[in-house]
Amino acid sequence: MSNQYLSFQLDKFVFGINLTSIQEVMGQKEITILPGTPDFMKGVINIRGQILPVIDLRIKFDIALSPPTIDSCILIVDVAYDSEQYLVGLIVDSVHDVVELNQELIEFAPEMGNVVDSRFIEGITQIDDEFCTLLNLGTTLSINELLVGANTEPISLEIT
Repeated sequence: MSNQYLSFQLDKFVFGINLTSIQEVMGQKEITILPGTPDFMKGVINIRGQILPVIDLRIKFDIALSPPTIDSCILIVDVAYDSEQYLVGLIVDSVHDVVELNQELIEFAPEMGNVVDSRFIEGITQIDDEFCTLLNLGTTLSINELLVGANTEPISLEIT
């Protein structure tokens, strides 16, 4: 059995996301910053009237930051949570191609030596002599984790 993955670049690392989760690839767009959110959440964008959170995967995976280039883009991905589907934008350095991977060629991620926390990894494979880390979006973009650090308490406007 095989699956298709969209491969993309962050710094010198190649990652892949199952193509069934990809809704759209778009160029850079102005992001509205939201206070009180985790560092990796860059803010929100408006896509055809729908407000979507945008995650900077470099920050999420603790990869050195660099300025955007002409190849930088936002991947719009579909994430399932509690039988609901949510769209989230992911900032990446560049998109490579769609690759078809046979499941037998995908290895489990070792517990050590990963750039990315192994909880976020579906597997590792090789594409054209480069290692490609396949992401598990269900754990990488957990809604609960996105809320960690966000101020969800009501703000008191009491004047003393």
